[in-house]
Amino acid sequence: MAKPDFDSIKHLNPYNVEYWEARELMPLLGYGNKWQNFVDVIKKAMISCETTGNIVTDHFTAGSKMVRASRRSPPHRTTSR
Repeated sequence: MAKPDFDSIKHLNPYNVEYWEARELMPLLGYGNKWQNFVDVIKKAMISCETTGNIVTDHFTAGSKMVRASRRSPPHRTTSR
């Protein structure tokens, strides 16, 4: 199996800090494209982050993206290293 290319989906914020969008990470991590399958994974990662003494908001942010749909889009998450 090929190693996921995380650099191909890396983004930089205006301060040159790297971040990744959860929806782009899903397929690279083997979770397909169904957001509902990935929400619990994100929650567990956030708990692990806190358990190890890290500040969750330093590594995970919630946001939203405009999408073409008739329904409200689910939360949009990003993560840093």
